[in-house]
Amino acid sequence: MFFLVFSFLVAFFDSVFFCFLVVFFMFLLLNDYSWFGCFFYCDSYFYVLMVFLSFYILFLVLVLEVSVVLNYMSKLLVFVSVLFFFSSSFVSLYIFYEMSVFPIMLMILGFGSQVEKISAGYYLLFYTIFCSFPFLYVLFNSYYDLFFVYYDLFLSWESVVFLGLCFLVKFPVYFLHLWLPKAHVEAPTVASMLLAGLLLKLGCVGFVRVMGSMGFYSVFFWLFLSFLGMVVSSLSCVFQSDVKSLAAYSSVVHMSMFLMVLVSMCIIGKGAGFLMLLGHGFTSAILFYLIGVFYSCTSSRMVYYFVGFFGGGLFFVFLLCLVFMSNMGVPPSLSFFSEFLAVGSMYYGFLLGFVVLGVYLFLSFYYSVYIISIGLMGFSFFCFEVFSLGLCVPFLLMMYNVFWLVIFF
Repeated sequence: MFFLVFSFLVAFFDSVFFCFLVVFFMFLLLNDYSWFGCFFYCDSYFYVLMVFLSFYILFLVLVLEVSVVLNYMSKLLVFVSVLFFFSSSFVSLYIFYEMSVFPIMLMILGFGSQVEKISAGYYLLFYTIFCSFPFLYVLFNSYYDLFFVYYDLFLSWESVVFLGLCFLVKFPVYFLHLWLPKAHVEAPTVASMLLAGLLLKLGCVGFVRVMGSMGFYSVFFWLFLSFLGMVVSSLSCVFQSDVKSLAAYSSVVHMSMFLMVLVSMCIIGKGAGFLMLLGHGFTSAILFYLIGVFYSCTSSRMVYYFVGFFGGGLFFVFLLCLVFMSNMGVPPSLSFFSEFLAVGSMYYGFLLGFVVLGVYLFLSFYYSVYIISIGLMGFSFFCFEVFSLGLCVPFLLMMYNVFWLVIFF
């Protein structure tokens, strides 16, 4: 019986299992820096974990989605993302980074349910193109030094800002974030899962690559940008009426905190940032999936419809509470460990950041607890007993799995 079930899974998810096998052997071979040729270079366990995260999300997408086109676009996006994580130069990094925009664009424009999807596509395309032009300017004025070498370069402050601007739009940091809530609101559930769980990680990894050439100058500029994004985005989450838009601004908050711990120039902060990316990938993917389940049952994403949802289905409520608790950093989730290490890195780096961190932790705790608390009040008119909710269990195990700490320490 086990052999029949295993054969069925291999036949149905052959590409996913093959990719898992390839990445697993790459993980075993990575005792030191590993050169694979053809412009691909694996230099960290973290990028291997990002690839595993990509295939976890792809597995969930292939199980849930029945559309052949959406499944194909999801496979294409994951394939491009794997090539991006193992890129060895700025040119290949930029090529795969821009290629990842087209699958998401086609998902939004082709499978969005409202006419505002055209505006969301315009926002996504405009921000991507506008922020990519400075990257091309630096690239073609570097006398082709960025084409073939690794990321350890000595660049001026202006060049680093221009290179980083291309990737900051996919964080996204505050002031470059307006495309994200629009894209999430208009995108189908599968596109939202890939956008939050995978596409945002491309911008973060790209900025980590650029940081190899940044040095210690302009640190206070990046800290101010991250502090402002954390506080203002948390306030925006409090006043959102669309729960999908709330989840999108929550991603802006977490990515701003990732930028803060990354530019603290502390090895603890770098490990905390990588752990935060991993935890946010699992949390955001399952959060947008549960929001999609809620929308399919109620035909609405308004926060006010969450009133009394505890009576709609115990399993759905249990999963949603676990996800929101992971989102606000409750132990023993990965978000808690990453934020704990982030506070430690700020203690060694910038004591003034404790005030901003306190405001951020209070606000992020508030809007997550608010969603859970309104479910305790009122009476629910909806039933959320959906069979596919059981597929969330592996993601929940990854969100609360402390094993990932061993990778960094």
